[in-house]
Amino acid sequence: MNNYVAFDFETAKGNYPCSIGIVEFLDGEVINEYYSLINPNIESFNPINIKIHGITKDDVVNEREFNEVWSDIKRFFEKKIIVAHNSSFDLSVLYNSLKRYDIPIPENICFCTLRLSRDILKLRNHKLNTLANHLR
Repeated sequence: MNNYVAFDFETAKGNYPCSIGIVEFLDGEVINEYYSLINPNIESFNPINIKIHGITKDDVVNEREFNEVWSDIKRFFEKKIIVAHNSSFDLSVLYNSLKRYDIPIPENICFCTLRLSRDILKLRNHKLNTLANHLR
């Protein structure tokens, strides 16, 4: 599997995204990168989430909402192999955002690096940084 798209959401709270990062691989090489802040259009951010990613409501107040960002990123998700660490979370953010704006859910195949690492590797934990350091 050398052709895939890795993605990661950061959230304001729950399933409301405040940023997305995407890296596309072809034959194992990075061919495209994308990052955007997203205005989740909600009243408040969870302080715990802010502590994790450092993104505040003030950072995104003038940014586009998910439905506007989707026009930039849908090509990364349509009929692609997508990969995320703890994909159940990132897919829930993606699907809930799509539903919120009445956008059809794209057809794709998703793999979870968290689940794969737990199945294959014996590590002290399976956090993304631990996995990355192990595979260097």
